[in-house]
Amino acid sequence: FEDGRDLMYYRLRRTDGSADPMSAGSLVTAGGALRRLGDAAVTLEPLRWWRADDGTAYPVAWEMHLPGEPRWRIDAVFDAQRMDLTVRYWEGMVTVTEADSGAPLGRGYMALAGYLAGRATGRGRSRGRNWWIVRAGRLRANTSEEVRAEEVTRKCRSGRA
Repeated sequence: FEDGRDLMYYRLRRTDGSADPMSAGSLVTAGGALRRLGDAAVTLEPLRWWRADDGTAYPVAWEMHLPGEPRWRIDAVFDAQRMDLTVRYWEGMVTVTEADSGAPLGRGYMALAGYLAGRATGRGRSRGRNWWIVRAGRLRANTSEEVRAEEVTRKCRSGRA
């Protein structure tokens, strides 16, 4: 975030589309204080979907809320950021704004996996994960996901992502 905070959150989805209780994340203050985020503390609502050429729909705009924080809107910088590799998934740059006022709060990275062609809700046989990282460069690189987050953050800041 522009105020120096860092957010990392991943939501695991069950086959019925509901959030798995193992979903988790963290919010780190500019001073380094860590707030762990469990599934029960985070509200996520998809706002807009983008459909790839094969019919797979990805939620590219979200509203996120944590207790004690304003509602945040997370939007893809541009919709068509799908990776067409052996396993197709969406990953790309996002902006974060305050949902009510539209005030810019930061930039980040989002990955969406496990969506199937023709399933816009993520329900049915679809299962996967969604995760968001908002300026995660201050996190210690203890896992491969945090290392990747730092790399993406550097690219976002330099405009090379």
